[in-house]
Amino acid sequence: MAELLLPPTEPGFLSFIDRMLRLLPRKIHSLLVVPVQDVESNSFHEDAYLTKRIASSFILHGESDLFDTGWLYFEGILKRYSLNRVKLYIDNGCGYTESNAITIPVTLRGYIRELVYLPEGVVGLRWVPIDSDGFIVQQSLQITRIGRFEATLRASGRVLFDLRRFLSAKNRRKSAIKKLLNPLLRMRLWEAYHHTVSFRIFDGTAQVNAELWETYTETIQRHLPAIDQQYKRLHHYPLVTVVMHLVNITNTSLKLTLQSLRQQCYQNWELIVSGDLSLTELCPDERIFMVNKEIERPIGQYVVYMDCNLKLEQHVLFRFVQAFQQNNADLVYSDGVQLADDGDDVVDFICRPTFSPELLRAYQYIDHLVGFDQLFLDSLGVTGKNLFDFLPYDLLLRVAEKAKRVVHIPEFLYHISEKEPFRENVAVIQRHLERIGCAGKVEPHTHHGMHRISYSLNSGLRVAIIIPTKNAGELLCQCLDSLLRTISDIPYDIIIIDHDSDEPKSLSCLEALSRYHTVLRYSGSFNFSRINNWAVKQISGQYSHYLFCNNDIEAIHEGWLENMIGFAQFPDIGVVGVQLLYPDQQHIQHAGVGAGLHGVAEHYGKFLPVTLDTHKTLNAGARLSLSCTHEVSAVTGACMVVRRDAFDNIGGFDEHLAVGFGDVDLCLRIVNAGYRCIYAPDSTLIHHESFTRGKNVSDPHPADTAFFRKRWKTLLEKGDPYYNPAYSINSFSWEYSVPLSWRLQPEYRVWVRPSGLVIE
Repeated sequence: MAELLLPPTEPGFLSFIDRMLRLLPRKIHSLLVVPVQDVESNSFHEDAYLTKRIASSFILHGESDLFDTGWLYFEGILKRYSLNRVKLYIDNGCGYTESNAITIPVTLRGYIRELVYLPEGVVGLRWVPIDSDGFIVQQSLQITRIGRFEATLRASGRVLFDLRRFLSAKNRRKSAIKKLLNPLLRMRLWEAYHHTVSFRIFDGTAQVNAELWETYTETIQRHLPAIDQQYKRLHHYPLVTVVMHLVNITNTSLKLTLQSLRQQCYQNWELIVSGDLSLTELCPDERIFMVNKEIERPIGQYVVYMDCNLKLEQHVLFRFVQAFQQNNADLVYSDGVQLADDGDDVVDFICRPTFSPELLRAYQYIDHLVGFDQLFLDSLGVTGKNLFDFLPYDLLLRVAEKAKRVVHIPEFLYHISEKEPFRENVAVIQRHLERIGCAGKVEPHTHHGMHRISYSLNSGLRVAIIIPTKNAGELLCQCLDSLLRTISDIPYDIIIIDHDSDEPKSLSCLEALSRYHTVLRYSGSFNFSRINNWAVKQISGQYSHYLFCNNDIEAIHEGWLENMIGFAQFPDIGVVGVQLLYPDQQHIQHAGVGAGLHGVAEHYGKFLPVTLDTHKTLNAGARLSLSCTHEVSAVTGACMVVRRDAFDNIGGFDEHLAVGFGDVDLCLRIVNAGYRCIYAPDSTLIHHESFTRGKNVSDPHPADTAFFRKRWKTLLEKGDPYYNPAYSINSFSWEYSVPLSWRLQPEYRVWVRPSGLVIE
């Protein structure tokens, strides 16, 4: 490997121990990591590998004494999109078998620090960094031969550190006492150390969906008395009208659905059913009414549309009423669980973001169980007489056009045993666009049930493409050639900011480019935010939008900018970002930015393959997030369109952020000002940034990180509203957290229509 990287030392006394132990006699082995089975090296970075299937592996070669009996200390950095197990296989003359496999913990940041004891007779070591097909960046792996004294001190430090850490965690205290404290008291250090491995493994694949759901429901059952106390503290208990249309349902399934409704802790409800099946004998209840089409009687203060094949958690209606009352909501929806057709196996979790108007246009992501305020429905002309006249998707789009407050409950409140096939909704979306005065063409997406919308461009649009550069003339020319080749239907100007270039070839290149484009000379220390702000102040012309673009971006298809401006032309959309690929064009580098992801902010979808076959292995929420245009909290400044008025309204980039997070901060401030930030995956470009840019695992810009954390402290604590709390914040690919998040009082995610902007 070109450069050896080691994880930073851990905080506190472990750091002190590590520094002291490195003074002891030890031998660092010269190591060669050779891919041998179903591993393909990446052509543009030596540390990157594509694994083709389960058990893709590397052989570890070293000096002749590498396999001698004794203690080894493994250190390294491993980055993967999938949070799964890493194993070291030992060949003791009988081959590589599971009985001789050692599980190696990898921290959520990708750091490896592990003790391994080699017994006598070892003839080979095999390294398996991922137990599925996927993508990895094996930045380093170092093996140091250490003595028993150092091994004992490191093991003791680890056990004491983990014991202290897990004794403070209620859900792990009992296990920590049993597996760590008790062996220590019996002087069984290595038994305790062995148990720390299981404590430190985060494995997104270790628990199947059924196990996650079982733990989740057990948690709810333990808290039902507390939920009941919350229910008793409601201000009042208005009538909830549940509306259900019977379609392709068996008596058995319907009986389970009705039973779950009758078991609600909130009992002031009525059920209005439309369909041919009689419920009189199936479920005798005076609160259930059968109708043909019109509801002749007054309906409740809240109306809940419910599919006929749902099973509800006991506190669903309470949660909906609570959300309405606390937030004065027009629309309320929750998360759910997808079961197999047999109604037993958990297939997936239905994890939704906070309200996303653009996502709703692309896909009916709100379904199965939806609550409306009756007065709001009445203002739309939807009454008891015509409740059953609207298709669910049509009604949702009509509500989205006018709703002022929409609440998402981030809690799994129902399970559905089968999913209806999606209807062709092109006509429904087209009528919606006509109602809100948007000229656009709706087409079915490659993915089932999804749609693409191409908006017609208004007149008077003009884009200033702002590209800072320093040297790198060939890279800049590649960028410009690709822009000129792929942009045709929108007026634009290219403004190049030369930041103290001094290479003769680059200077000649810039001189030649100045004949066709504006080249501005900027001098001084590097400050990403200041350079872009300065550029905006220098340019003249009536630009409607700015495209901030890195010099290492390469456009690969026509219409990408037109697609971005199609969204950005609407007055409530302040920022539009794109899908970025690594240079191999096989892996995603950026699919939006999550605030709080991996500690501060990170790219969604990083390292994920772009192939459709791979996407089938992802959960439904991940596939939706990768494929559909939708709102996000931020996008990368490597290629983003910003409305000029939005940029001016917030004063541009904050120059306190010199290197890191300036683009994310800009997006968040624009969103706070009432605009939307859009990720548009149908605009796809290449980003020639290295996988390991910076080559430094420590924070390359700590001052920027500290400033960003302080400014956005509340957001980072609450979590990104467009990232469901059921997902792990340490995953790039929307993997579920273990255990699934649950709170006695959920953090309702409230979308409020900005009053100062024209929406849609």
